[in-house]
Amino acid sequence: MNKTEGTMALEGMKIGSKEFEKMFPIVAIEQLSLRDSFMKYAPDTLRESIVKKHIIEAKQMGMKNFRKAAIDPSFADDKTIIYCKGKQPAVNESAVWWDENARKILPEKNSRLINQQEKSVFLGTLIKYLVERKKYKVKTAWEMVCVNSCQIGHYADSPQKYKNRFETTGNRKVDKWYDLANTCKFVKGKDEEYLVYGGNYESSGSKEPLADWCYCEYPEIPYECSVGEIVLDI
Repeated sequence: MNKTEGTMALEGMKIGSKEFEKMFPIVAIEQLSLRDSFMKYAPDTLRESIVKKHIIEAKQMGMKNFRKAAIDPSFADDKTIIYCKGKQPAVNESAVWWDENARKILPEKNSRLINQQEKSVFLGTLIKYLVERKKYKVKTAWEMVCVNSCQIGHYADSPQKYKNRFETTGNRKVDKWYDLANTCKFVKGKDEEYLVYGGNYESSGSKEPLADWCYCEYPEIPYECSVGEIVLDI
């Protein structure tokens, strides 16, 4: 398969290349402190409480930094998973399919579907970025991630350039990350459970913010608005 600039066909990817670093940035939990100003926030909602609880537990257990895809995955013509800006997101597969195929991508880097604790840690780094780099108030930053995410994702009530269809991949950058909404994300739960996080372009940012989740009731059935969220070890 010929690869255009910006495309990552994960099989055979050159680990350590500039393209690899760009497409799989580090989620830096080791640079996150329980003394950070955003972690002193007293949650007002259940979603906020769950995110904060998972971050505290992750720090206590000594979770290491990990990598996460910067944009939503797409499919090549041969169904290869690729990462390339300007493509259609790789919807219409099941949670089980994503779990199985994520593990095959880069086994030497423990490629996998992100789990719920890792997801909360990632959301925490977004809140930290909004507070420390974008200078939002702590409460506002928590609300943007956990209460109403219409300002930072592609939702039906997003105030900027809403499209009544999927946006192509690589849109709405927040720090190193894109495509925070637009599609829902498959996340690995406990045991053999799967979760569906966030909302898609037809959703409301207040009803299905980034930290919202529900159980995936039919994990073997393709979901037309969801993609797998893949992470790697460093």
